[in-house]
Amino acid sequence: YPDNSAARNHQQLVNEARSQWVALALTSLGHFVNDGSTMFIPVVAAIVATEKAVPILTVTLMSIAFYASSSLFAVFVGRWADTRGSHATIIGIGLSLLSTSLLGFFVSISLTAGSLLATFAVVSSIIAGFGSAFYHPLAATVLQGIFLAKSKGRALGVTGAAGGLGATTYPVLFFFAAILLSRGGAFILLALIGFAASVIIPLGLRGRTGMQRVR
Repeated sequence: YPDNSAARNHQQLVNEARSQWVALALTSLGHFVNDGSTMFIPVVAAIVATEKAVPILTVTLMSIAFYASSSLFAVFVGRWADTRGSHATIIGIGLSLLSTSLLGFFVSISLTAGSLLATFAVVSSIIAGFGSAFYHPLAATVLQGIFLAKSKGRALGVTGAAGGLGATTYPVLFFFAAILLSRGGAFILLALIGFAASVIIPLGLRGRTGMQRVR
């Protein structure tokens, strides 16, 4: 009987390469949405400060709430993910929280005023902070489990560039969407992008994580 080991090895390499490209594309999408959403928070704060004439204390509290919640929750995210063993799914949860915060900012700016506006804005900042704590440690774990040791740095660099692109693109996208739709429509569009990514990423990474490639 012919030895099929070479064919099997070739197919295994093809499958691994496919998994790597899919993982790279999906984690880059996640980084794009994550950093785009988080770096959009200062834009929201500027809108709140200039158009709603809220006290500077409210804008300060928004920043404190975001960074404090992000820092505090980041301590527990990794342990939670290791316990559950579903890093991709938890990345999706983080992106969903970020998208929810964008809807909260839309409500606070468009439908509220005074102390209610301040409350919605600060609570939305806390939700955004929680959501932002998920992506970076979990995506790094996913990539380290799939990519060879010699190519992990390159993969992390590509996803890092996607994050920078998201941080640059989101304010521009919001500007043009607000012109073509409305400001409320722009908030909803960005939120929908995040919700879509929160579903696509876990589905696409299912069965591709945990390969522990270390060569």
